[in-house]
Order: sequence, then C-alpha cells, then structure tokens
Amino acid sequence: MYPISAQLAAFIAKTESFTSDDSSLAGLRHNYDRMCQAFTPPKPEGLQLSDFSLGGVGVRSYLPTAPAPTEGWPCLLYMHGGGWVVGGLDSHDFICFELASALQVLVIAIDYRLAPEYPFPAAYQDCRAVWQAIQAAQGPHAINLQRLVVMGDSAGGNLAAALCLGL
Repeated sequence: MYPISAQLAAFIAKTESFTSDDSSLAGLRHNYDRMCQAFTPPKPEGLQLSDFSLGGVGVRSYLPTAPAPTEGWPCLLYMHGGGWVVGGLDSHDFICFELASALQVLVIAIDYRLAPEYPFPAAYQDCRAVWQAIQAAQGPHAINLQRLVVMGDSAGGNLAAALCLGL
C-alpha cells in the first residue's frame, strides 16, 4: 500500500461524506449535486451569468464584463459530465466560470436531458440543437463563429466528440 498525502486523504474523506444509503436515482442526483456544491469555490468577479434557451434547450452563459470584441465573443460550448445520468448547470458552474474568467471568453453550458428518463440520443440531440441555434445567430450574445470551441468533461467530452463527428 502506498502512502497518500494528508491533503489527498482529506479530499477522499470529504468526498466519501456524500455517500448515502439512498441509491435511488433521485438520491444519487441529490448527493452528487451536494458534493459538487461543497467543492465549488467562490465565483470570480467580473462575470455575468444568464440562463436562457437556445434551440429549445436550457443553457447558461458566463460572460466576461469586458467590452465585447467587435467580431463577436470567442465561445466555449460546454457539456457537463455525470455519466449522462447526473449533473447539470449548477454542478459544473465552477468549471464554466473558471474557463470564462481565466480565458476571457463566453462560455455557454448546455443543460441537456439526462438518462434514463431521456435515453440516447436525447442528450446528443439537445447539444446539436444548441449548436444549430448558435450557428443561426440565435440568443442574446454576438458570437464569433470562427472562434467557437466545443468541449466537455467525461460524458460531456463524449457528447462534444459526438457533436463534432456529427456535424
């Protein structure tokens, strides 16, 4: 057995504190959201957050308060992880506001439908609908389509790759 640092041991203990005997889907989602909130750092200054819909799908934008570039905002279209079953806009807020703040770009996170209530290809269809709405210049932000990046973590990374392959 290899020793682990005190910092890593504390992280593991904090993570394990969110386990529960409630293995229902609602219980798993609740505990996952609680865990994500517990690890979420304070939001950085200088960002405007806004919830709206693109292509009939809920999204959240993270917009720097800097003046908009004349050619439109560079944009990261972000898909959250969670095994297609857990997660959402709130659980991955910290990743999105860190990206928007550090890179000074517009981040748009997609609140795609989750399984098992909405089986494949629902999540992919939601991501594609948002992509198409951005391409059609829908929504409140001027986006530079030449500087649009699709990304995600875990299941969201799979959705990002699938979206790129499907375009």
